Amino acid sequence: TLLCQQCRSIAYCSKECQKSDWSCHKLVCSQFKEVPARPGESWKLAIFFAEDSPSPKLIWAECKTMYDPDDIPSTWYMPNIDQYICPKTKPESSPEYNVVGRNLVRNRDLEYQLVVVARDTFLFDGSQINQGVKKATKGMMGHTWCGPITAMHTTNKRYDSVTTYGDVTLRDFRDVVDYFAS
Repeated sequence: TLLCQQCRSIAYCSKECQKSDWSCHKLVCSQFKEVPARPGESWKLAIFFAEDSPSPKLIWAECKTMYDPDDIPSTWYMPNIDQYICPKTKPESSPEYNVVGRNLVRNRDLEYQLVVVARDTFLFDGSQINQGVKKATKGMMGHTWCGPITAMHTTNKRYDSVTTYGDVTLRDFRDVVDYFAS
């Protein structure tokens, strides 16, 4: 395997695969070397696709522990990303969590699940086409992705019932981009 010498966050099976991924990979590669210090133990690295920027960026998202004694399972984890997804200018919207467990483009199951979060109203609330997703997919989106979007890595295996979060990697970035394209 060939490890990217710049970010050290992704490995490739061949130079051909590395070259074919470069146009997508370079969008966030250099950011992995310059990630600011983790604000706290509950904060996890995520990828944010702003609707008006062609450059996705790495952000820290706090994953709070939630508890409901009347619910089974009674403990779960919720990323606090509303300020990115549902700003005060869109009070009628809520975050919609899309769980990704398979890369359809590369025809493989993911080792861990990814969560792609977008506004539930993005198709009819006046949101513009997401420029970061458009650039990462080279305009080949399989769906009209609009508004801000965040992608997060979970530590869940395919059928775990409680979602826990970990730091996103550049392999996750490739899988998220393929999700946007499929």
